[in-house]
Amino acid sequence: MESKPEELKSTTDAKTFEPWLDLAKALDELKIDYKADDFSERDMIHKLTEKSIEPGLHFWEQNRYKDLISVLAAHRFWESEPIMLYRHKMKKEGEIRQIKPTDVPQEPLPLPPGFEWSEFDITNDEEVEEICKFLEEHYVEDELGNFRVIYKKEKFRWAVMCPGYKVELHTLIRNSKNKKIMGLAKGEPKKAIINGRTVKVVEGNFLCVH
Repeated sequence: MESKPEELKSTTDAKTFEPWLDLAKALDELKIDYKADDFSERDMIHKLTEKSIEPGLHFWEQNRYKDLISVLAAHRFWESEPIMLYRHKMKKEGEIRQIKPTDVPQEPLPLPPGFEWSEFDITNDEEVEEICKFLEEHYVEDELGNFRVIYKKEKFRWAVMCPGYKVELHTLIRNSKNKKIMGLAKGEPKKAIINGRTVKVVEGNFLCVH
């Protein structure tokens, strides 16, 4: 489906979604005018694709353009979900499903046999070192293996011990037998402004599995 200029215009609005800010920057870099009469989504993606395979382009920039192409593509799953998509205009806003505090289970959901839930103590040097080693081996790495995120315990503490942090949002999954870390997730209480409304949210970070 071809996007009309007025439809694409909303994707470059800073009030929508972060990839669209990068799309606006990419269009400017490639001198693509989405307001032009001859603009078409097909030509735009073609130019982005050519740029992503340009000889000598740094692999970070290659991945940046590939990510934009992926975002712009049609996704059978995501287009059936209640999320913002640049092809669709938002017709209704609000909670997808309202959940009362009394509806939240007081016990954690059961894990498959061999795994168990565990909180982690951010003040415990030994446990933080263990987590940093787990992140080094299983967290962010680029496709070529040239880039990997490595956290020292001081930096990890700085990232986790944000103002108002809650220990119950620091979660590990461990192997039931040898107690090795199999998964990690950290929740961080925040306030987000969504279309002018201040909403309490929890931001997930350090989502990592073995």
